[in-house]
Amino acid sequence: MSKWQKERAKLYRWKVGSHMAGGKTGAKLVGQALEELRQQHQVLTPQIVLEAAMDEDSPLHRYFTWDDTTAAEKYRLQEAAKIIRSIEVVVVSKGGQETQHRALYTTVQIGEDEPGVYVTAEDGLTDKQIRVALLRRAKREAEIFIHKYQQLQSLARIMKTMKEAIEALQRAIDNDEDENEAAAD
Repeated sequence: MSKWQKERAKLYRWKVGSHMAGGKTGAKLVGQALEELRQQHQVLTPQIVLEAAMDEDSPLHRYFTWDDTTAAEKYRLQEAAKIIRSIEVVVVSKGGQETQHRALYTTVQIGEDEPGVYVTAEDGLTDKQIRVALLRRAKREAEIFIHKYQQLQSLARIMKTMKEAIEALQRAIDNDEDENEAAAD
């Protein structure tokens, strides 16, 4: 065990937005189980986790869907989402220059009772509500990047630029929300 490992206690918690059940206790038990598996196998793979979770006494067991029909449906939904996320649009200018971008972007709920949806960039240009949702998503992804890589000193300048971009995104969100509220009045 390194000096760094001896001086720091490990606490486990669910990542923000992960929607995992079990609260702090569940995160602690799962984190400890994953660490034990990693130490036991020297690496950690989804296959190792799945095999350990098959034991009904494992703290990992409850986080899997064991009914094969339900699991198959969930998997197919993941496949459908992957297909949607994998498509790009290629635009060719008159001069033959190609630019590409995602065909569809994931957005969070737009309305109270609506699930998250996929929208085009054009939707975001023409619909303020969708634009706000896309801007919020972009801001969240930038915040996740910063959180994930903040310990890498070599990215310090990029992090500073990203934080400025997050502030600009927030201003754009606030501006669009103000316009949406004014239009609703």
